[in-house]
Amino acid sequence: SLELTFPKLTYEVYDSAKIIIETNAPIKMINKEKVLIDGGKFLSFPKIIDPFRIEINVDTSSLNKPVSIVINDGAILCSNNLINDSTSFNLDFSKDKYGFLNIKSLNVKDNAVVELFNDSGVVRTLELKDSLSIGWIKPGNYKLRTFIDNNKNMRWDAGTLTPPNRSEEIQIHPQIIRIKENWDLEVQIDLNENF
Repeated sequence: SLELTFPKLTYEVYDSAKIIIETNAPIKMINKEKVLIDGGKFLSFPKIIDPFRIEINVDTSSLNKPVSIVINDGAILCSNNLINDSTSFNLDFSKDKYGFLNIKSLNVKDNAVVELFNDSGVVRTLELKDSLSIGWIKPGNYKLRTFIDNNKNMRWDAGTLTPPNRSEEIQIHPQIIRIKENWDLEVQIDLNENF
């Protein structure tokens, strides 16, 4: 059967102004009239961007409430003549349900990266600048860590014994970041404290 995978992270859709739908079989055709949006506005009809992905551009200025994308039965035809079942997915763009974190950084260093994480793992990874705003964060408790990304892969790399390589410098900031609904929080970090 044809399976569709939808975006799960609101901020990714909002930041890119695109909804990417993935399939488990190569796409042959899309019936654009069978793909509908409720609560937002398409900037373009769905288009095939590679054999397994469909892209829909959305107007992020109209995204301020829950949005439902409906893909009706037979909207997607795959190369093996499979068609999709009717399905829908929802993204909630109600800003009042999310928090926003504004980071002011003292002594920014080259190749510095900041990660926002919680008990479940890394939530966001971004290049650190003098000031940085992270939006669309679900309410909860988080922490920040920064590291110097020497190889510019946006991941912290541990050292190795063979060949001998030092780990990238990392700093875990001790305070808990409490994100609340409809709340902007400002945090200041100093990279000279532990680096």
